[in-house]
Amino acid sequence: AGRVPAVRWLAYGPAVLWAAFLLYIGQLEFGPGSSGWVPPDKLVHGVLYGILGGLLAAGRRRAGARPGPGLLLLAGALVGLVDEWAQQFVPTRSSDPLDWIADLAGVLTGFLLVAALGRRRAGP
Repeated sequence: AGRVPAVRWLAYGPAVLWAAFLLYIGQLEFGPGSSGWVPPDKLVHGVLYGILGGLLAAGRRRAGARPGPGLLLLAGALVGLVDEWAQQFVPTRSSDPLDWIADLAGVLTGFLLVAALGRRRAGP
């Protein structure tokens, strides 16, 4: 009793893979030798974590609305927090609380957009 079927957890596979990708790229060393146009840092954080939020919302829909949105948003926030914490140990990176705020905004925005689209598709 109370056990969640494995299939339900598989619905979050894309979100877990994206979170792993985010943590991986967060540990890459970027140097001043980067060439070409580089988008604003906070925008990049918002977009990348917006994708995570959208994947969490899509997973929730596939999993039958479990767990609740608060837990999923907390999970997205924790991915960003771990990423920022770990970046302080990468020589060419730094940990910035404002980056984490951008991560949070992205997770929330992506989650709300995909959840709203899902409700719209489901109809009244």
